[in-house]
Amino acid sequence: MSKYDVEAVRKRIQEKQGSRFKDPNEFRPPAAKDGEELKYRFFILPPLTAGDTCADGVASQSMDVFFVQNGAHWANNRTHPCPRVHDGDDCALCQLGFDLMGETEDKNRRSEIARQWLPRTQFAVNVYFPKDKVNPEEVRGKVMWMNASKQIYDVCEACVMNDKEGDPQDPEAYGVFYDENAAYLFQLQIKKKNKYNNYEKSKFLANIGKRPIATKDGNPVPARIQAILDQRHDLFTKFHQRDPESLVRLKEQLLSGEPPEDAGFDKDETTDDKPKADPKPKADPKPKAKADPKPKPVEEEVELGEDVEDFDDGPAPAPASEPEPESESSSDGGGDDDDELQNLIDEIES
Repeated sequence: MSKYDVEAVRKRIQEKQGSRFKDPNEFRPPAAKDGEELKYRFFILPPLTAGDTCADGVASQSMDVFFVQNGAHWANNRTHPCPRVHDGDDCALCQLGFDLMGETEDKNRRSEIARQWLPRTQFAVNVYFPKDKVNPEEVRGKVMWMNASKQIYDVCEACVMNDKEGDPQDPEAYGVFYDENAAYLFQLQIKKKNKYNNYEKSKFLANIGKRPIATKDGNPVPARIQAILDQRHDLFTKFHQRDPESLVRLKEQLLSGEPPEDAGFDKDETTDDKPKADPKPKADPKPKAKADPKPKPVEEEVELGEDVEDFDDGPAPAPASEPEPESESSSDGGGDDDDELQNLIDEIES
């Protein structure tokens, strides 16, 4: 047995790599090309309870809902987890952003401030990709975790809040969608919009109806279902510990224009293309022309399950062994960026 603590080594590597660290068990939707539409199908899995068996050993703490909310500021070529988004605590960078937004009524300026100083909220979930012919071979049968955008979260929330199936000929998803014995299959649809992935056509396949996450000959397979649940990931361990005091120092450093403490270190290795925080607030720019309103998503006919294969009662699904290719339009891209910025602006106005 090695004298080194492997978990401590992994944690240290992740801290050193920051946003460049690629978890092989994280599903990052690939970037859609112009005119292309990508599709994936998966079940969103139920929340873990502290002590449950999981891919990381045992769950460190209980999830009170099916997701773990998270978000990070981007500055000095690295991410800084936001205590406000993660924990509901004070955040110096968020407070500065809110203060600056409160000083102007120009929506373009407010959007600019939000992009510079506020994090994008995301929702980490465990997902299982069944043996469905829509899914690429490399993800079939795997349990992974995904940092879902607000567009995807809104579909999930709408389902939970809806208590009626609606028209039987055109049913709507309703109620709890992640019951392992009665779950909706989620179809992720990706199109390129304004250089980023857009997920506005994603939906639960209500026409297929609720079903166990693993079946054989149309019947649930309890052993297989449990094997899938045992491969869920401890989502709380996927994010760095929040440090409010370091964000106070970071705010002062950014406002003063001083170079970052790690200036020049690995600077040429950064692959992220996220915007850096502007060290000094700019004067209000001239109002820009309003963009055309978003087109309404076009409904398309949903397959009634003829391409959904039964799941053989086999061994437990293996964790992903190869990392997903990095893309410029991953799940933390800006497909629904404008909607979230508008929500922040509305929060200030209220």
